[in-house]
Amino acid sequence: MAAACTAATRQAHPGIRSRRRARHDRRLRWRLAGAGAIAVGLVVTLMVVLLPGGRQAVPLPAAVAAVARYAQAIPAPAGDQHSQPAAPVEVGHPVTVATGGQQIVLRTWRMGSTEAVVAVSGRPFPMPPGARGVPGLGMAWSVRQGRLGLYCVNGRTSELVAAPVPAAELAVLAARLPLA
Repeated sequence: MAAACTAATRQAHPGIRSRRRARHDRRLRWRLAGAGAIAVGLVVTLMVVLLPGGRQAVPLPAAVAAVARYAQAIPAPAGDQHSQPAAPVEVGHPVTVATGGQQIVLRTWRMGSTEAVVAVSGRPFPMPPGARGVPGLGMAWSVRQGRLGLYCVNGRTSELVAAPVPAAELAVLAARLPLA
């Protein structure tokens, strides 16, 4: 009797099955579209993270990477400051960090709208792959890391300057900053 009732219901409402199938097909299409959107988002995110600027990021030695991370974490100065003051102004207090067995003292300086980090250590800062030696200054080198320029002079006391300025301006900026 139950089978007869079900068969009679199917015969009386022939479109019910096709509407259920259509609803199922629409849900399946939305799920596939959602999965595709997530996959595209994941691919774009991985490309941005793994390929900054269209090329792979150069790994930095631990001490140099610590200075670069510190410099990148500094918020941009508030307000519009266009004039370059005669002397740099220290921002905050010195911070001492140790990484890779190297003790580093970090100071932040502001000159106009530019903030730079000066790192000082008793040990030389290792030269990263891709860095260029600076002529005439002995054991000096410079390299770009994302938006930051890094400029280092190794000696009895090694000094590393990190600032978001063009490479051509980095040595001039470093010369104006109190290093040691």
